[in-house]
Amino acid sequence: MIIAVLFNSDDPKYDGYYGPPIRDMIFGSSVLQMSGRHMQVRYGDVLIHSHAETQIEYRQLAEQTYFHSDWSLLKAKRLRATYLKQTIWAWVIQNVTHEIAKKLDAALSSDASYLGLHSVDYAHPPHLLLYRKSMIHYCRILGTSCMLPYTMGEEEDKDECEAESLLDAGFEKVGWEDRGARDTILDDFDTLEHFQKMRDIRTIFALTLPGDGYAAEELVMLLHDQHPELFNMLSLIAGAISSASNQDDIAEVRRLISCYVEQLADMLNLPRWTSQDTQRISTEKFRDRVSAYIDQSIVLLVNGSYRTTLRLTDTDRLLEHIDAILQDADREASTSRIFFYLAKISVALLQPGVCSSYGSYSAFSERIYKFSIECLRDPKPPSV
Repeated sequence: MIIAVLFNSDDPKYDGYYGPPIRDMIFGSSVLQMSGRHMQVRYGDVLIHSHAETQIEYRQLAEQTYFHSDWSLLKAKRLRATYLKQTIWAWVIQNVTHEIAKKLDAALSSDASYLGLHSVDYAHPPHLLLYRKSMIHYCRILGTSCMLPYTMGEEEDKDECEAESLLDAGFEKVGWEDRGARDTILDDFDTLEHFQKMRDIRTIFALTLPGDGYAAEELVMLLHDQHPELFNMLSLIAGAISSASNQDDIAEVRRLISCYVEQLADMLNLPRWTSQDTQRISTEKFRDRVSAYIDQSIVLLVNGSYRTTLRLTDTDRLLEHIDAILQDADREASTSRIFFYLAKISVALLQPGVCSSYGSYSAFSERIYKFSIECLRDPKPPSV
């Protein structure tokens, strides 16, 4: 799940300087690092004042933001006492289990500025506005390793001081990742409609993947963060499966599944075309290329601290899933069964350290092209 961890940034002890002390408090607990889980963090002030013109609107938006959740460990009385008086600072952490959230809450509860935590749903408009669009991506946590971002190749924007602070906070290794066009004006995958689709797909995945929905949350996070175009294809497949009522509909589902497998091959840099001619590679050739990719890319640990979900013992089973997809797509097999296999191979192959294509700009290429053309045609700032 996604959680928002809330703090009163106007607590006197901070004296206006609260970001780094709160960071050190959270990481000093070691709860996130020791979980060994792949998580992403956004942070920032909860800008309710900026979106409410009256005191009544403020209170209504605050209630819709903080108390609209499926699960929470909020200190409600303390939180409501800040309304209209103090600013809330939030860490929004994605891909957290309930156990991790409870441990973090226990570690922070003795601090006077801590206001509790609650689950977040980006398909809920106030959460999307205040916890996603109004906050910046801070870091990616991979166990005791941490990745800090820079945007669209701007390596000079790397914050080396922040990297040193994270090492002091207990991380064994701090690296950097190019976030590409994510969270920029070129990102078209940050809409309410898109996150509503994510919620629906997460629900479907939760029925097929193990782990009380946690594996489904991780897969949706991986797809949205790395390859949102793949996510869109899965969404089309899910919709086609739910509405299939005849053989033509089933044939369309299988066509979409084949397209998804081909796109996944592209993401993994597995060419669909032979070098000798322009014919699509055979099923056996595709399987061989996936097998070779796994042999070259599979890792047990990333940077010595993060355990992926793909283990050597999983390789044969993974290839069996791929066989099932490729074969069942041409037979009278259950489309829901094929969808199950798609989820299985996707969550395995798109893991950090397994998938070598993270940081691709492909999902944003059309928007980047359009933006560039507008810049060339009109010296004024282009519309977005």
